Amino acid sequence: MRNSNRLAVLALSTLALVAACEDDPTTPIIPNGEHTLLPLTSRVAVLNNIEYAYDNRDIWAYDELIDLNFTFFFSDGDVDGGLPVQWPRTDELGATNDLFISNTQPVPVGPVCQSVRMDLTLENLQWVEVIPEDYPGETWYMTTVDYDFTFKMAPDDTYNSAPGAKANFTVRNAGTETNPHWQLVEWRDIGSSLLTATEQGANVGATSWGSVKALYR
Repeated sequence: MRNSNRLAVLALSTLALVAACEDDPTTPIIPNGEHTLLPLTSRVAVLNNIEYAYDNRDIWAYDELIDLNFTFFFSDGDVDGGLPVQWPRTDELGATNDLFISNTQPVPVGPVCQSVRMDLTLENLQWVEVIPEDYPGETWYMTTVDYDFTFKMAPDDTYNSAPGAKANFTVRNAGTETNPHWQLVEWRDIGSSLLTATEQGANVGATSWGSVKALYR
């Protein structure tokens, strides 16, 4: 059985975590219950725009927030269930785009997604400084976020996030200090310890975010 921290150890072999937490100094005000596309001038705007992109199926908003060197890491449970350990930006955008447009294509890549409800818990975020070995002049920031979603697929399948599902998001400032442009450089799906990818079922399935993406690879 894979150690639950193995993927984190692999990633941190090229990163140095600084034992300090920081608030986001330019955190925007996000109205409750509203999904507004924000300029990427703050760290939390990246996470807000992930939620916005999913709820609005906006691949252009999603493309803007994904860094050129982006990597997505699947949860341990998904990897044990046969999914890859990770994939790069091209696979991430391709799968996400196919998910978003699946209800408009005559022959979709994966199941037809009829509706999406995405919710990230963005209150009281704790950002941890990360010093990447490949970018020693930069400071990245990582935070852990609870997520909750519902994907309704045709004809009558529903995928819900497993209770307690979480993900680690790492962002970097791809702009300048005076003109910041924050982007997502690493996304590590933690999922939930309550299931693995092989436990998905028809009609209603509790699953991880990564396993939903993998339906469109």
